[in-house]
Amino acid sequence: MSTVAEHEGYQARLKELLESQTEVTGAVISTEDGHALAGYSRRELSGERIAAMSSSLVGLGGTMAHTVGQGENEFVIVQNNDGYVATLRIDNRHLLTVAAKAGINLGMLLTLSRNTAKDLAAIVGK
Repeated sequence: MSTVAEHEGYQARLKELLESQTEVTGAVISTEDGHALAGYSRRELSGERIAAMSSSLVGLGGTMAHTVGQGENEFVIVQNNDGYVATLRIDNRHLLTVAAKAGINLGMLLTLSRNTAKDLAAIVGK
């Protein structure tokens, strides 16, 4: 269970992510088992639905990586007609999912997501 201070820290970092890159449209922090902890977006998104799907995506990505003998899954990217969704681990119990418009450079999306996850790891690790 996250504290009020953790939740405020999550929200502040997600807001910073969206304000730093106009192509990023939303982000959700969730638990590995699919419960939303925080979210920030430019439009209405269901944090609970995204959290549940993120849990499944990371689970499938991990199973795929192990099945093909490629070690641990680092992230999952879904490419869509109008953009991307990247999901990665913050730590062993938390996930970060970031949605972005199609105009974003994929490397930039991954760098922003990884940097945000690293910052969030310091918050959840307290």
